[in-house]
Amino acid sequence: MPGAGISSHGGRQSIWSYRYRAAGSGKLSRATIGPYPGISLADARLKADALRAGVANGENPSEAKRRAKREAPGRTFQALSDRYLTEYTRRKKKSADQDERNLNLHVLPKWKDRDYTTLRRATAPAPRRIGGAVIPMRRGLSAPRRPQT
Repeated sequence: MPGAGISSHGGRQSIWSYRYRAAGSGKLSRATIGPYPGISLADARLKADALRAGVANGENPSEAKRRAKREAPGRTFQALSDRYLTEYTRRKKKSADQDERNLNLHVLPKWKDRDYTTLRRATAPAPRRIGGAVIPMRRGLSAPRRPQT
């Protein structure tokens, strides 16, 4: 199977890959098929054949993989906030329930379906008014300093 092979990274992990020449530039590139032994030789051959057929049709496997990542359905702010809640707050914060409630009340109703890569500081909500006082959004809090004597 020309172009397909296995590479070892410092003896820790071996990866199946497929080497090809990009249609537009003629540059030699490598597409990852998957880890060994997680993917068997027979499966690696099948995937390499599929990549080879795509290259023969003028496709660039690496670019196709990047495009699929960009268009993935899990790129919403909802998916990102769910991941934040499960991987961080539930394990490390006592205020996990409060964080989830705040996200559900204030952030997710407007942002849940937005692509998180399009969010910028300028698109953040304006500071909230609580009891007539404006609560500023600051980067960090610092403790009051004691006067030096």
